[in-house]
Amino acid sequence: MAFLFTLLVLLLSTAITLSLAPYLFRYIGKALGAQLRSRTQQRRELLRDRAAAEEKEEEAQRKAATPTPPSPAKNRKSSTSLDDDDWEKVTPKDVSDTPTAHDPSTTTDTKSKDASFDGIIAFFHPFCNAGGGGERVLFAAIEATQLRYPKALIIVYTGDHDASKSQILTNVRNRFNIHLRPARIHFLYLSTRDWVLASRYPRFTLLGQSLGSLVLGWDALGMLVPDIFIDTMGYAFTLGLCKWLFPTSVATGAYVHYPTISTDMLRSLHSEVESNQGLHAGLGKGLLGKGKELYWELFAKLYSLVGGSIDVVMTNSTWTQRHMQS
Repeated sequence: MAFLFTLLVLLLSTAITLSLAPYLFRYIGKALGAQLRSRTQQRRELLRDRAAAEEKEEEAQRKAATPTPPSPAKNRKSSTSLDDDDWEKVTPKDVSDTPTAHDPSTTTDTKSKDASFDGIIAFFHPFCNAGGGGERVLFAAIEATQLRYPKALIIVYTGDHDASKSQILTNVRNRFNIHLRPARIHFLYLSTRDWVLASRYPRFTLLGQSLGSLVLGWDALGMLVPDIFIDTMGYAFTLGLCKWLFPTSVATGAYVHYPTISTDMLRSLHSEVESNQGLHAGLGKGLLGKGKELYWELFAKLYSLVGGSIDVVMTNSTWTQRHMQS
């Protein structure tokens, strides 16, 4: 009788624990998020004050200059040094809020709201000074953001400790012919970027880099909690972490150039055409092949779960969009 009573107590306690586990998990996330927000509030105010001071200094320099130079965002020459399909050329016309009959969002009220938004928009791009197509996408997006939200403060989380803010912005101007407002952009330097390097994970690379990005995401949010958090390098797990910590107070967005895992990758394991299907073509055979297939399928489910928590997802092509939706 005592054994049955003990067993019943264990079963009931297990059932209660399992039923309360999701609530406990969310509560822990919110508690940690509140701690991060409180810890980074001072840095948030300091960055705002610094931006305001730099903006006043820039305004004084513009007034002192004779003649007043034209706005670089409106009068720059088109760049002929790059031909990158990742991002269309952004101009003020592209982000204007002229009301149209087919776009009710671009109303006068929306324009006024955008112009008055003074929150912090953060871009997660640990390799922002690499100078590739992905970086062109990043800084074109920042330019469009500055045009639409002129009072917003832009933050870039980067691991490029060897480059200062002025050096990065100079590289952006010279390489991409993109001119940004320096006063309204700041770079916060990550100390854990090596956690996402592929060389760190000779086995289970996809899972290793994704879990490693959680360390990097914690590093970023531990420096500053933004109002909008955007990943432009494909580290979806960092956005999942952000949603766990700040489920309603921080909006998340992602630009996806290529999905971390796709149905094409899963199908390639059973393909015999290595030249067309990649390095893993035909490797789904045998015990090891079945194990690899199971690993990829489980990771795909996890990737889908994390991606489903993101508020807005942007892709660079219809191919990528179809795979993100599949």
